Amino acid sequence: MALGGGIRKAFTFIILTGCVQISDSLKNPKIMIHMDQATVLTKGTASLPPMMSIPCSGILKEIIKPPSVDDLYEWYLTQKNAPEADPSWAVLWPTACSLGQFLIENPSVVGNRHVIELGCGLALSGLIASSLGAKSVIISDREPFALHCALSTAAVNNINVQASIINWEEEKTLVDSAEVVLASDVLYDKSSIDAFARVCLRLLLKDGVVLVTDPKEERCPGAREQFCELMKKHLSIEIIELPMLDCEEGEGIDSRDHALRMKEPTVLLKCTPLAVGDK
Repeated sequence: MALGGGIRKAFTFIILTGCVQISDSLKNPKIMIHMDQATVLTKGTASLPPMMSIPCSGILKEIIKPPSVDDLYEWYLTQKNAPEADPSWAVLWPTACSLGQFLIENPSVVGNRHVIELGCGLALSGLIASSLGAKSVIISDREPFALHCALSTAAVNNINVQASIINWEEEKTLVDSAEVVLASDVLYDKSSIDAFARVCLRLLLKDGVVLVTDPKEERCPGAREQFCELMKKHLSIEIIELPMLDCEEGEGIDSRDHALRMKEPTVLLKCTPLAVGDK
């Protein structure tokens, strides 16, 4: 690993036939997503994407999301005439699930603190942070339909969050500062890394923490190191390896390469204030 770090607290995310389970110690709540019990809410309209409800047990009771990236992209094409649209936010990515699990295992990280999730997609981590007692949570993304689904999940779970459309390249779209900045699977385009790092530093309050999860095998080689080089000028960075996911589901709710995606191992980039001697 180019930038060091070691294996910390181990936890597992086990995908079984028909359900996803994030397992944890007995003292922590656990979340189980029952994919085989999903109910279609809409196949898509001129104004709203296709959505379904997936029942859960544990810290969340229900998740609202598109059926798959394929269904979502088809909707973008037919209803929005937007072939350039990115439907990847429709997926509950392993990186997002791992970050959510890290928060479940370490609730004091977000408890009674102001939190913002950047590039939230379905906002699993931000919703979990609010459930764990964060003082406030802002979920943000450039895609308004992703925020619609995330806010729908918040509503059915009686979770209090705010939503904001944020473009990292536009300073005017930034919101209030936070003590905890969360993000997952955002280091996939080297041209956007500088802007993302600037946003993290701009939003972060003194003595705050930035938590970013990323596939261990990078989507864009060199993007992680680029981000870390920018951040380590201001924060201390620890890279924590998370265990590889165990997928036995095969063709699942996110049909395109779902089994392969869910086997991706994840790393956590934990950025904390520099020690006094390092400043």
